[in-house]
Amino acid sequence: MKKRVPRHLREAGYEAIFVLGGYLALSLHPTQRNLDDIIRWIDEFKSRREFLRKLEKRGLIESGEHKGNWVPLLTDQGRAAFAGGRHPEAAWSRPWDGQWRLLTFDLPRSEAQARMNLYRWLRRNHFGRLQGSVWMSPDPVSGLEDVMRGYELDTSQVMVFEGTPAGRHDPRKLASTTWDFAAVDAAYGAYIAFAERTLRSLQKTAPMPSRFRDILRTDRQLWWEAVNGDPLLPKAAHPTRYRGPAAWKVRNKLLKRLDSVRR
Repeated sequence: MKKRVPRHLREAGYEAIFVLGGYLALSLHPTQRNLDDIIRWIDEFKSRREFLRKLEKRGLIESGEHKGNWVPLLTDQGRAAFAGGRHPEAAWSRPWDGQWRLLTFDLPRSEAQARMNLYRWLRRNHFGRLQGSVWMSPDPVSGLEDVMRGYELDTSQVMVFEGTPAGRHDPRKLASTTWDFAAVDAAYGAYIAFAERTLRSLQKTAPMPSRFRDILRTDRQLWWEAVNGDPLLPKAAHPTRYRGPAAWKVRNKLLKRLDSVRR
């Protein structure tokens, strides 16, 4: 299941939320001291109480307990926000019936704005462009009627088909020609290089608070750039050299390492 987060939670103005969320998400033993360390680096809010209230209002944290002490815990939405708006492991492991959903439309050139709106909706929902005005997704298409009504589109101008290609069908090859996995893997490669480089530096010395903050910000930026362009297809449709799982693995390793050096 895809776990989406409202766009406003992913914008730069909420960087403080991501700094805290990124630190707590994989913390094995969250403590009040850890929280205090993070909050001292954040100057967007006047007080810790205000900051936590903002996080809780956004649905990113909830109250928890560890060894009799209060600790902040990420909600499902908070974990999804930390992961870039969708949780990769949940997306990769979601059930898939092997059917592709094809959306095709025929809009006249005079309806350029409607065409652009539909393009944006398709890309936001991670459809791949098979060819021309034919777009593809492994998931059932939902919410399309509301979209068409909002964009004032005639229902006869958009059609959705469901099925599999004729003959022998390798979903991995079809996916690799429909989505730009060269760009996706390049972005994951940039993240992997950053994470591995940072892990090597952490073996030598523990980072100062300013360096720790910079690592989290770079992590968030590079990870977001990678996962935002990734359709996060079911595992059966992963191209052979897809680097998403490798990047997710090294990210977990990096954040666990950061957690250990800050204790």
